[in-house]
Amino acid sequence: MALPRCGSVRAARWAAGDPARAVRGWLVVVGLAVSFGALVRPFGVAGRFGPLLALLALVTGALATAAGPRPRHLATLGWGGGLAALGCLVTPGGAPAAAVVALVGLVLGLDLVPAHVRRYREESARGYRPTAALTIAAGTSGRAVVRCAGLVLLTAAGLAATGAPVLPGVAVGTAVVAVVATVTATVAVPAVLVLGEQCRRAAPRRPSRRPGASGCPGCAAR
Repeated sequence: MALPRCGSVRAARWAAGDPARAVRGWLVVVGLAVSFGALVRPFGVAGRFGPLLALLALVTGALATAAGPRPRHLATLGWGGGLAALGCLVTPGGAPAAAVVALVGLVLGLDLVPAHVRRYREESARGYRPTAALTIAAGTSGRAVVRCAGLVLLTAAGLAATGAPVLPGVAVGTAVVAVVATVTATVAVPAVLVLGEQCRRAAPRRPSRRPGASGCPGCAAR
């Protein structure tokens, strides 16, 4: 399957080649966004609990994604809740602006990131190896994620250009959330999927018992 050499494909291949470094880079991006949010909202409930809540939710989403397809609902809630908390944290202005950006982060976390993971699992079910499945997913759904984030950034720039009192804060928060969501989908998700596969391969397998075997020495001779 011929895929365009777009940025999402290169990012996925880099993340699959060195997943530990990719996860560290993603954590640096998230840490910078959270630090910016702590400067924007140093006081109040959001300033006290927002950074911890955003980090905890995003890390939960990453761990649940690496664990496999079973905790996919927990992973979706982690991505959505983490980006929503981050959007509320990094938005300058009052509560209405923060609520709008929190909804934007929730939509990005519940839609873009799980769609990328779903496409990877579909390609894996067709028999592709993890690296090939990640490349195909990055060339299709990953490319759509980048385009969607680009449109969100253009919308944020349009909001900032209006000059309304509340909209510049919404634009700043939306831009930060869009960048973090893009890095999460194109770098963090491929990395944690590869790490999850490596951990499952390295885990010792339980010895399978034959049907009807009771474990006693005398039963085998019967």
